[in-house]
Amino acid sequence: MKISLAIFDLDGTILDTISGLVISVNKAREKMGLAPQADELITSFIGRGAANLMRQSLACDGIESEEEVIRMMDLFNADYNENCIEYTREYPGVREMLMTLKESGLILAVNSNKNDHPTQKLIRYFFGEDIFSAVSGRKDDVPRKPDPTGALILMDSLSCKREETVYIGDSDVDIETARNAGFMSLSVGWGYQSEERLISAGAKRIFNKTDKLCRFLQEELVEG
Repeated sequence: MKISLAIFDLDGTILDTISGLVISVNKAREKMGLAPQADELITSFIGRGAANLMRQSLACDGIESEEEVIRMMDLFNADYNENCIEYTREYPGVREMLMTLKESGLILAVNSNKNDHPTQKLIRYFFGEDIFSAVSGRKDDVPRKPDPTGALILMDSLSCKREETVYIGDSDVDIETARNAGFMSLSVGWGYQSEERLISAGAKRIFNKTDKLCRFLQEELVEG
């Protein structure tokens, strides 16, 4: 089967953003008079968008008010949008993998539940404007993953087909998104979820090294 389009998740897949998310969540909590939360707990909330992250963080304190969720979201965004680049680092080998895949003729795109503003900002800063043909973060008029709408919009905009598209991510949300869109799903093991959780979500192929993922896409998919 020949693949023409690879759609990548962002957080935990092509960029390590966990430190920034934890810092901004805890800065927002501090301003709300709440105690900081452990990195591992906040990490377990990541994957279904920032609003869900705020909602689950506040639920630990027995706070369920949507007004408080919105308040925390505003505080979080004010810090994260300003400092997301400083808080983020590249995963070793990812840039080289992406450049190799691009040179091989594969169309590359990003589909993230992160708000669109920091998504665009991070991709431009770390990867420039030449590697990815399309980048899409969370927008108000598009449902969050695992709803496949955003990924399908990317596919259509790039004139590709479902059977020619592979979705690559580090979480159960990404596996569900691929399944809902009718795409082949590949998982990476260097992200925020354990291999056991990925397998329980239905992962069939998990790659722990960028060169192995790159080789798989080149030899078994791009070249048919």
